Amino acid sequence: MPTRIFAITAARETVTLDNQGRAEVSFTASNTGPKSIAGRAKLVPLGSAKAAWLSLEGEQERNFAKGEAHQLTVHIAVPPGTPVGKYSFRLNIISVENPDDEFTEGPSVSFEVKELAPAAPPARKFPWWIVAVAAVVVLGAGIMTWLLIPQKVTMPDVVGRPYKEAVNDLNAVKLKPTAEEKVSGTQKPGIVIEQNPKAKEVVRVGSEVKLVVEVPPATVAVPQAVGQPVSKAKDLFKDKDLAYEEAGERITGKFSAGVVVEQNPPEGTNVPPGTKVAVIVEAESVEVPDVIGVPADKVGSKFEGKKLQYYVIGQRIITGKVDVGSIAHQSPEKGQRVRPGTRVELAAEAESIVVPDLRGTLFSEVGGKLPDKLWLKLDIGAQPIGKQTRVGSQSPEPLTRVAPYTTIAVRPE
Repeated sequence: MPTRIFAITAARETVTLDNQGRAEVSFTASNTGPKSIAGRAKLVPLGSAKAAWLSLEGEQERNFAKGEAHQLTVHIAVPPGTPVGKYSFRLNIISVENPDDEFTEGPSVSFEVKELAPAAPPARKFPWWIVAVAAVVVLGAGIMTWLLIPQKVTMPDVVGRPYKEAVNDLNAVKLKPTAEEKVSGTQKPGIVIEQNPKAKEVVRVGSEVKLVVEVPPATVAVPQAVGQPVSKAKDLFKDKDLAYEEAGERITGKFSAGVVVEQNPPEGTNVPPGTKVAVIVEAESVEVPDVIGVPADKVGSKFEGKKLQYYVIGQRIITGKVDVGSIAHQSPEKGQRVRPGTRVELAAEAESIVVPDLRGTLFSEVGGKLPDKLWLKLDIGAQPIGKQTRVGSQSPEPLTRVAPYTTIAVRPE
């Protein structure tokens, strides 16, 4: 399914041909994709319209930056003898790199070809010398009138119109347009947002008309600050007329303290000058040492110069992985990077005994298999125990490490 990379709008949906079958219409094409792209404009006649009637002003292929809009003007020239009727066409923009999957069809624009006025019948012979004399007299009077009486015209309203159409309207009444660009954010680029003199004012023919035209805001590309020290990042943003804004610290372990680890907007984003770029800086951190297996009374040397605190909790744990009295658990774990002053909690290995496997042993022999410091509990229920009764199950399970004086419960098969 094709992807719509461009947004296309037409200044007018219907245009009117002049008495020579000519007209022009403006389109605005904008890149709505996530990156810069080269686009090719294509005029598509619809129905019985002919491609030869349509022409594009300027280059067909153009580079569209991300978010950039281009004004495209299409000229219509219908030859004499074209059948009366309504015709239409559209302007498409196609990706140069991926024309099959990335293109956009523009809106259709229609125009009407009307029947020409019938030719006047041949005039009878007339004393043309009389006309010539009269013309000279009238022309002389007209010149005198024009010289003595300034010609006036009513200003058309061109605010909200595309600039080229506004120029055509002003030229049609013999006024001289001048242009000034402005970023107001109230109109699409290329649209007239102010005019002076105002609409409906009466002015002399040939007067200058100032048009203020909306243009896209200037943008700058955000530089890469990630991996740079804060001082360098500030200089990079200052050079681009951007504002530095610190948004906090984070421990990543990838950079030295004071180096930028994240920025928003990210590198390469086009933004207006003065935009704030929020950065997160690598925080000062210390790596937690590995003290697993170290005797609890000797862990102090592991924390020397680390800017960390440590605390051995009173309650010991059983893991069976280290010697009794050595550190069996630490939090935070070894290798983690933490803030200076963080307290690392330690737990030492407790004395423990491995529970033997008593299953299948005669009840009469169970006591002899229990190690010292373990207690035996017989859980026989209503079942009588004979000389050949054997242990069917036990709790805790065989090979479990337990504290001294733990009770082992056994049940018959």
